Amino acid sequence: MRWHTKALKIVPDFRNFINRHESPPLYHPIQRYFYCQKGVIAMSNENKIRILYVQPGKYPEERFVANELHPLQRLVGGDIQAVYPWSKDNVALICNDSGKVDGLPLNRCIEDYDVIGGNFFICGFSGEEFCSLTDEQFRHYEKLFRDPELFLQTPIGIMPMKCTPDQYKRLMQERNAANREER
Repeated sequence: MRWHTKALKIVPDFRNFINRHESPPLYHPIQRYFYCQKGVIAMSNENKIRILYVQPGKYPEERFVANELHPLQRLVGGDIQAVYPWSKDNVALICNDSGKVDGLPLNRCIEDYDVIGGNFFICGFSGEEFCSLTDEQFRHYEKLFRDPELFLQTPIGIMPMKCTPDQYKRLMQERNAANREER
């Protein structure tokens, strides 16, 4: 386990616990707490990290997942690939290494240069390790990937179109029905 000096920022109103002589919560999904007379000392629990999980046709969601290879692979449905399109923010986009090649449904555009196929998630990174997103990072990327996207074929390539999950589901059903009729 590693000690994180910034970990105290995650503890909500820890001063109130001390000032009011109340007991802090005994469990938090990210942190383990150790108490002393003068305050709270937080120790990181690196087994779980806070991520933003994004699936095709759905709104993004917050998840706490084990920071181990197999659980991360299950989230994306195969071998993972870490992409760092926003390295100044210390976040990584983790996706299926062969998502587009395997024909997974297209999910979201990344800036104006790529499209992710299949499920992906956003997490923080520190050095060479994945870590939890901060509240600020979480809000920023949740807003960025808020709306599901449909991808329409045009003569010059594909065009993304923002939609709701209901619209996505309906249009995918229509697309699948049209594909079945063609066969």
